[in-house]
Amino acid sequence: MRARMIFVFLLLMTSGIAGLYAQETWSLETCINYAQQNNWRIKQAEYAVMDAQINQKQSKFDRLPSVTGSINAGFQFGRTIDPTSNQFINQRIGFNSYGINGGLTLFNASRINHTIQQRALNLQASEQDARQTMNDLGFEIAAAYLNILLADEQLVNAQRRLELSETQLEVVNKQIAAKVIPENNRLDILAQIARDQQGVVDAGNALEINYLNLKQLLNLDPNTTLQIQKPDLSKVETMNPDNFILEEIFQLALKNQPNIQAAELREQMSGLDIKIAKSALSPSLRVFGGLSNNYSDQAIEVVDVINDISTQTIFLNNAPVEVGFPSQRPVFANKSFGDQLSENFGQNLGVNLSIPIYSNSSGRLNVERARLAQLNTQAGYQQLRQTLKAQIQNAIASAKAARNTLNAARLAADAATAAFENTQKRFDLGAVNSFEYTTARNTLDQAQIEVIRARYQFVFNVKTVEFYMGKALTLD
Repeated sequence: MRARMIFVFLLLMTSGIAGLYAQETWSLETCINYAQQNNWRIKQAEYAVMDAQINQKQSKFDRLPSVTGSINAGFQFGRTIDPTSNQFINQRIGFNSYGINGGLTLFNASRINHTIQQRALNLQASEQDARQTMNDLGFEIAAAYLNILLADEQLVNAQRRLELSETQLEVVNKQIAAKVIPENNRLDILAQIARDQQGVVDAGNALEINYLNLKQLLNLDPNTTLQIQKPDLSKVETMNPDNFILEEIFQLALKNQPNIQAAELREQMSGLDIKIAKSALSPSLRVFGGLSNNYSDQAIEVVDVINDISTQTIFLNNAPVEVGFPSQRPVFANKSFGDQLSENFGQNLGVNLSIPIYSNSSGRLNVERARLAQLNTQAGYQQLRQTLKAQIQNAIASAKAARNTLNAARLAADAATAAFENTQKRFDLGAVNSFEYTTARNTLDQAQIEVIRARYQFVFNVKTVEFYMGKALTLD
């Protein structure tokens, strides 16, 4: 009775766990789509794409003229030049200056065009990186999804084992009451029930942890109710991994794997790096122009003329005579702000030809660095292809090995089932003791567990190969 109460409690506990997630059912496709919209890794990949878009726009705007404006204000002290009269004076001057300058690159050995092409390729590579991040996350979600299915099936199996042990305890009690077997045979069954109860708890904990892992990948709150769908895996289990051909899958993967496409794009970018480095060795032609104006608080102008007569004594025939001479005296005043802006307005227009002659060989060394970087990029691309081929080869071999393991586990489970059924009949007749019965049960339980594990391992390995083939991550 006590063991039955414990079983009821454990059953209610595991039913409660299942009830937490019963309100919402998610398919694998739903999980992947949700994660692609809410996972932070995906968001960071999207931000990288946005940054590449901004860089591409910037490279296109480099074709347009550049215009800058400036306003300066301040004081000059001591012997200095008046900015409006260009004369040396020795007093404090308050000044303002205004200017607008612009320029346009006419020729720079196609540096701007190559940069535009390079950043367009970089944008495409960033988009492929984002796709790769989505694929990697989807693969992690698929693994977590399968782990939940595995844990759920193991929980159901553990509950069935506990139920069977409870039923067997009733049989043993009846046999003991009928004096068919000794009373101490109950101890082996009680020990088995305790192990089965522990198995239910462990399986329930594993299921809960795997759900937590999936929620973390989906960026869901741990308290969110969630229940995944249980797909029919029979179609996947019938697949024959012998039909997987390495070279065919490898060629498909080269076309659909985003990291390969991103590497190809970056290899093209490395060629443009060389052209950009070479453009620094060529002359560049630029047209420029500007407008300027100045104001000084010491600028003066003549505002009036004072007419005057000055007298001077002269001697005429040795007699002093006062004679009047007419004179003019200018009157000065500070020149107004508006007048200075009108009078000091200046313009300039010109062409600048820059010819690199010698820069400590930095330009040629930059070209050599760009060529070396291209070789390194090409080597990385070839290494990535080689790694991809090895991964596909391992995935195919793992799928074949998992198929063989599954077949062997099923044969072992069939044999263990037949042996247990025979032991069950003999135990019911009192021909074997509880220890032999428990041993046969444990052998069958372990065989069934191995079948479950091998089954999901085979599904995972097959889906891994299909992933390299470019197929969507589904469990149908």
